Amino acid sequence: MQSSLPQIFCLGVNHNSAPAAIRENLFIPLEKLSAGLQNTSGVYHFSELAALSTCNRFELFGVVAADHVLSDEELLASFQFLQRHGTGEDKMASAIQQFHYLYRNEEAVRHLFTVAASLDSMVVGETQITGQFKDALTIAQQAGTLGTILDRLGQDALAASKKIRTQTDIGKKSVSVCHSAIELGRRIYADLSAYHIAVVGAGNMARIACEHLKHLGCRNVSIINRTVEKGKLLAEHIGSGKFHTLDELSLILAESDVVITATQSQEFIIRPEHLENISKERPIVLLDVSVPRNIDPACNDFEDVYLFDIDDIQKSISQNLDDRKKAVADAWQFIDRGVELYVQWLSQMMLGPILAAYKNALTKLADDQLAKTLSKSQLKTLSDEQKKLITDTAKIIGERWTAVLAQAFKGLTQESSRDTLASFDKALQNEGPKDV
Repeated sequence: MQSSLPQIFCLGVNHNSAPAAIRENLFIPLEKLSAGLQNTSGVYHFSELAALSTCNRFELFGVVAADHVLSDEELLASFQFLQRHGTGEDKMASAIQQFHYLYRNEEAVRHLFTVAASLDSMVVGETQITGQFKDALTIAQQAGTLGTILDRLGQDALAASKKIRTQTDIGKKSVSVCHSAIELGRRIYADLSAYHIAVVGAGNMARIACEHLKHLGCRNVSIINRTVEKGKLLAEHIGSGKFHTLDELSLILAESDVVITATQSQEFIIRPEHLENISKERPIVLLDVSVPRNIDPACNDFEDVYLFDIDDIQKSISQNLDDRKKAVADAWQFIDRGVELYVQWLSQMMLGPILAAYKNALTKLADDQLAKTLSKSQLKTLSDEQKKLITDTAKIIGERWTAVLAQAFKGLTQESSRDTLASFDKALQNEGPKDV
């Protein structure tokens, strides 16, 4: 019988191990990954293979069968092979050699749990990595290189990530500029959906702000932009926006409760004179996410005007990051438990074929020995019922010994299970239970 003792590995380069100039050259578009995984898996005889390709990391993780263990050098060569296939370049070989990291077995499992939970991200607690991790599993499935071991590993890692996000504070406070700015606005107006909001700008930052406002249920949003076409497109995109030109700025400010500025203007767009003649029954909140600033700081001198600029927003982000870091300690308990359960599952899966062979060997030994024993003359007088009782007893003993062996493996680490199973399997193949 051939033992089933797979080796799990993770080899990669990320923001902790390499500068951006290296990482950006390792990115492989998702549409090229599928064929690359197929080719790499075929050349290097991986049982299973997947790759995580983002702007901050490229990681190759897979499974190697027991009869085809690969050295560190061979795994590194497979990484470079996939890179050549995906990027068409070979110039990064020396950089990969210098900046890569390699984890095997339980270390690899723990690392992938950590990645899926965003504990290894540049911004701890960010949610984008979860979708990217799911994409990696989907691409591997489409390529035909995702098997039972990596699929279970991926699903368990995502389950742990979900528990961390819902049962700790790691993702409860925003660390993006637009989201953090809007959260500052909610200090004044908790339910923004009940108020009129103006967004000045129609670029990427303005779009992110509008999408978050839409998520919060805001239905009274005015888009103000210099370029008519871009402004109208953004208003249509969020479905609840109305477009206005910059000529209407003063009019819209007079109607607005919250104003978000996000343009690339090199001069102030909102100045004190825009606010002088505004009669407000409620405060007006000004959120300036632009660099350079779009709102004159002197606007904050007006009573009932609350101005938050990029410095205020960065302070909020820093505080939120500190709060997220405090939540990491709580998150690790979910990682530890998830890794423990996965390793136990993997050990039991590896144990199955060996236990089956052990049980078959015991059954054969018992059958052979019983046939010899029951054929002896002094046992000729036994009835069929008595012979069956003896046979059933021998069978029960074999099953119980198999169960005892299975129980003995529970709680072992992946490495100790692997070593013990390998030794046991070798003994079973070379010697087996001896006849008595």
